[in-house]
Amino acid sequence: PFQCPASKYLIYNTTTLQASIDAAISKVVANLPFYIVPNITVQMMPKAQFTPSLQGIQTIVPIYMVLAFSPYITILVINLVREKQEKHKELMRIMGMVDTAYWLSWFLTYAIVVLIACLIMVTVSVIAGFFGESNYLVLLIVFYLYGLSIIMLSFMMSPLFKNPKTAGFIASLFTAIFAVLIIPLTGPSIPQYAKWLVSIFSPTAFAFALNEAVEVHPGAQFSNLATKGDFPVLNCIVMLIVDILLYLLIALYLDAVVPAEYGRRQPPYFIFQPSFWKTMFQRGGGSLEAHGVRRQLSAHEVYSSEDVEPVAQEMHGREAISIHNLKKVFPGKKPTVAVDGISMDIYEGQITALLGHNGAGKSTLIGALTGMIQPSSGTALIYGKDISRFGDLAELRRNIGVCPQQDVIFEFLTVKEHLEFYFKLKTGGDSQQNNGADAILKEIGLQEKKDDIAKNLSGGQKRKLSVGISLVGDPKVLFLDEPTSGMDPHSRREMWKLLQGQCKEKCVLLTTHFMDEADILA
Repeated sequence: PFQCPASKYLIYNTTTLQASIDAAISKVVANLPFYIVPNITVQMMPKAQFTPSLQGIQTIVPIYMVLAFSPYITILVINLVREKQEKHKELMRIMGMVDTAYWLSWFLTYAIVVLIACLIMVTVSVIAGFFGESNYLVLLIVFYLYGLSIIMLSFMMSPLFKNPKTAGFIASLFTAIFAVLIIPLTGPSIPQYAKWLVSIFSPTAFAFALNEAVEVHPGAQFSNLATKGDFPVLNCIVMLIVDILLYLLIALYLDAVVPAEYGRRQPPYFIFQPSFWKTMFQRGGGSLEAHGVRRQLSAHEVYSSEDVEPVAQEMHGREAISIHNLKKVFPGKKPTVAVDGISMDIYEGQITALLGHNGAGKSTLIGALTGMIQPSSGTALIYGKDISRFGDLAELRRNIGVCPQQDVIFEFLTVKEHLEFYFKLKTGGDSQQNNGADAILKEIGLQEKKDDIAKNLSGGQKRKLSVGISLVGDPKVLFLDEPTSGMDPHSRREMWKLLQGQCKEKCVLLTTHFMDEADILA
């Protein structure tokens, strides 16, 4: 029971004093011989029965529903940026993956996850009556379209960040800010064009739709989608579809042109180039021609220095890689020259080693040759394909193998699953992939570890796996960046034997810190 508000006057004797004064006045006025102070009590007046109402909750439900989706955009953006940061994306590109397959795989994965979440949220909302008598299917359509839009929004935001945690925080903050926009923009006094404009941001369009579902009677139905409310639910559905398509196009464009630490960037006008449309949906297959690089040397490229070893006559015409004045300068307060105008030829049927200390530019050169790093100037030809031309780069990448300096592996895939995965990328699901994976496992000495997840491998074993990945698909050219680092002496010697056997039919370029390794192999 509630305490009567008048009780305080009784407790502090205010009513008793007032009654005594009134009685004394009455005695004097009425000329009474005496007066009696009455017994005083208080009692609440009757009030209407309390009926619980969802009105207060319903006003903030749209904002809470937008925030409920925040973990999905946060996690997806973090995963996308982390794959870019850890070079997984670039290595998969080198191994034959096309960008359309990459984005489609992420989209399908999260489309299923978001659908399950939407089913749960809509079911709970209908049972709780958050949206009145709104139609279940109408709500599911609105929720799922918003879920798909945040997937595309994640795609759009991922090229803009290099740090996964920063990307996740900004993505979550973005959704919260644009959800709150609904507060000053609801009501009939706000122009329709303003609501259309801010609905370009899908969190706002979603919040508008839910707000209309709360406000209209008897709720959002197929019969009143376009007729009821200040900004009908159908308008919101249209804008969510527009947002999905718009975010996808922007995501594909930004992924191609925004500068990144790894990978080559397209020029801003790349969509108007025929080479883009030719290679966009092209995958796998094909091989580099087995003839040497044919080129005309300019006067300053002729190697006449006494410091350059003359090329044996039998090697002429067998050039696999021809580097032309390649230079890479990393910007900063004091620009760092990593590769300073190198020019050289690398021949098939032999191993060429780059020997040098840390920071000498060995890894940068390999990164430039494989397309993982954008050269500042100069170029290189690999079997006649120019690495500075995107059409050529996409084609030659399908015929090269790369072992990066850092191990680029998926921690929760087994050793054999790694090889099978890259076989599918490289060969398009060749029926011989299982036999090919087993053959590589034998070559790199990881047969006994084939069912172990990569996370549990030692440093040397991870290195062997990285070398094994580079051998997938029998590439014509191998780029190996310190392939034996972290291995014990016995494993190093076994790896040397493997590489000596591989070089007979391939062009192999490796980097190393060890003089004996360079002397034996190169």
